[in-house]
Parts: sequence; structure tokens; C-alpha cells
Amino acid sequence: LHAVDGVVLIDQKVALAGKVTPGDSAGFPVSITQAGSYRLAGTLTLPDASTVAIEITADNVTLDLNGFSIIGPNVCTPNPTRCTYSGGAIGIKADAPVGVLSPANVRVMNGMVKGMGGHGVRMMGNGTSVEKVHALMNGGPGIVVGAGRVTDSVAELNGSGAAIVALIAQGNVSLSN
Repeated sequence: LHAVDGVVLIDQKVALAGKVTPGDSAGFPVSITQAGSYRLAGTLTLPDASTVAIEITADNVTLDLNGFSIIGPNVCTPNPTRCTYSGGAIGIKADAPVGVLSPANVRVMNGMVKGMGGHGVRMMGNGTSVEKVHALMNGGPGIVVGAGRVTDSVAELNGSGAAIVALIAQGNVSLSN
């Protein structure tokens, strides 16, 4: 499904149908295997804490959450932070196996990743960025961008590891991680 401006739109129905890009099978994860612009057109709800929501394997991808959320079933409570799941799947993943370069120039913005079993967002390639993303109640770290930037984002009630990791971190808030 394409918007008028050529951006690929993703909602629950599209995710479950598959074929967002070549090699994307029905259901989760949504596999983004081609450079381009992608935008959520609705909230994505995952069936369990062990399912990756969106996996990006291509360089030069922009994913606009468009004010929507990616939601898993994990719940975390504060003081100390404890989560029902820890060590599960990642909400938005752009991280290749050891020995393979992770996707570069990946940009994620404008939404929430909540209730994942593992990381909210994990992107390890060069030139990656996360902007205006709220990572809430994930079993692992909130936002990890290895060789990139995290700007104007929030990490709250995430269960393990660091709240926000980036080469450059500006204007972020970290609460009860």
C-alpha cells in the first residue's frame, strides 16, 4: 500500500498480509529489505513478547511511526523496575549477525515502542538515528543506536541494560529504567 507521496504505508492488516518488500512473509516481523520511506498507518499489536515487530535489513531506510505505536504484551512496574518478560524480541531491529555490517543510514521517528520482551529499538549501523520515540515498558534496553544518534526521545520503565545508548544523545529523558 503506497501513500500519494510514494511512501509505503504499514498497518496491522498490511503486516499480517506480508509482501511489504520482497521476502516479507505474512505476519511479524515486517521485513524491510529495500531502501525507501515507510510510514505506519495504524498501531501494530504483537501476539507475544518473543516476536520482532519490524526488521530492517536494507541501508537508507526511513521509518516514520507517524504518531502510532508498536505494542507488545510486556508490563513493567517501578521501584525497582520489574517486567513480566525479559530477553524477548525487539520492537524495531536493524542489527545484523556478528561479522555482517548492520544496515546504515536508518532513521526511525515519531512514535512509541511499548511492551516488547527485549529492546524497544536496536539499530547498530553507521549513521542511524532515532528521533521523538518513546520506548516504554520493554524487557530490555529502551533505545540502542550503536553508531548513531538519539534525539528528543524518552526511555521509561525499561527492564534491563541501558535506557538510551548512542554516539550522540541530545534532548532525551530517561525515567525509572
